[in-house]
Amino acid sequence: MSEETPRSIDKATVELLEKAKKEEISTVFFRADEIKPCPIGVEESCCKICAMGPCRLPRTKKGVQQERKGVCGATIDTIVARNFARKVAAGTASHADHAREVVETFIKTARGESQGFTIKDEVKLLEVAFILELKSKKEM
Repeated sequence: MSEETPRSIDKATVELLEKAKKEEISTVFFRADEIKPCPIGVEESCCKICAMGPCRLPRTKKGVQQERKGVCGATIDTIVARNFARKVAAGTASHADHAREVVETFIKTARGESQGFTIKDEVKLLEVAFILELKSKKEM
């Protein structure tokens, strides 16, 4: 792997990948090298939202001059936008639980109910509360 492009800037990761290669252990990096990407999927122009698909609409198709549409009438641009929006929503949802845990830890720390945590910068905490328009118990 030393003559190849480094797969990570993290030294430990590079060492681990070299060990995996020597021991012929499959990793995401090695599998990605072996798989040819789907030409339609790489463009994000494949729609699998409904049961009438999947609609696979490559941007260019020989002899086709008109704008291509899926079964529902969605254009390639609509499909790409939908796919992007779904990925953003999935990513946001996957981090929502983490954000909730952070907030709960802040609350417990402010109440003196958490172990190992302290509020080091009260001014910053109040600034964040102000930005988020949070109200104190007195204001509720």
